[in-house]
Amino acid sequence: MSTGVLTWENMRTALNLNTGFFETSQYTLETQMRVIAGNWDGAGVSAGNLQYNWGPADRLTELWNHMLNNHDSVVRGVFGTDTARYDEFRTVNLTYTRANKIAWGETITDPANEHQLLEPWKTILGDLMVTDECLSKYFSMMDAYYVPDALDLFKQLSCTSRAALASLFDINVNRGRYYPCITLVSDFEAIDADTTLTDIQKEAEKIRMINNRGNDVTNGMDSSASTFKPRRDCMANQGGTYFGAVYEPEDQFDINQEPAIPEKLGDFFVKLGNLDIQNILLGTAAIQSLYLGTTLLNTG
Repeated sequence: MSTGVLTWENMRTALNLNTGFFETSQYTLETQMRVIAGNWDGAGVSAGNLQYNWGPADRLTELWNHMLNNHDSVVRGVFGTDTARYDEFRTVNLTYTRANKIAWGETITDPANEHQLLEPWKTILGDLMVTDECLSKYFSMMDAYYVPDALDLFKQLSCTSRAALASLFDINVNRGRYYPCITLVSDFEAIDADTTLTDIQKEAEKIRMINNRGNDVTNGMDSSASTFKPRRDCMANQGGTYFGAVYEPEDQFDINQEPAIPEKLGDFFVKLGNLDIQNILLGTAAIQSLYLGTTLLNTG
């Protein structure tokens, strides 16, 4: 595990891999991105560690059309000499309607396990997903569609940790929404007012509440809540077992109760090398601003 605030690039990677675990039951970027599910849920094909698919949001169309329109040589490369399947893939993605794409996805789904594709599609599309060009587009879509809402809500709440931000991000990916914002503010106020809890315990309770609220009626959940409960419980408890796979977020993904972003360090925050400076005092008075030459490092 690491302490202090991660670089945003590392925090973003941690968010991605943590949610990728729940979507794929794998731990590394390579193995997560190679998970290509078939039409088990009516979305045709689901690809990568956030499982972009041909469901209503239609993320997979954006991803694979981008690859065909901007990196066609890369796409051709993963198909190699199998030009017939390359032509089929190109036709499906650039000319089919979403409904027809889903129907085509059914034809390449393994009937013995609908969470898998038939070969050679499983290997070919897995190879496509781990190309640098595909990964770049995949993450830019994550940044556009899933990070902003979670990060904006996190900044407005009194929780501070990587685990809290990861919970909000995961619910946004998993359910596409987080409704109970005002309710959560009230929950957090009650937690903060509890004088029997330490700061560490209060943060743990906030993480638990984020996940509990994300899976109850305040987030529009109905009888389907039971389906998502194991995932929310793992994140609420900051560990557990998810469909047989061990979840230890601190060791596996650097997700813990350390501050997620500099704004959550406190009134004053400056990073000097590997040191996170949270307070500088002149006597007993806190310094609210610090300059390095003419550069303002922080304003209180």
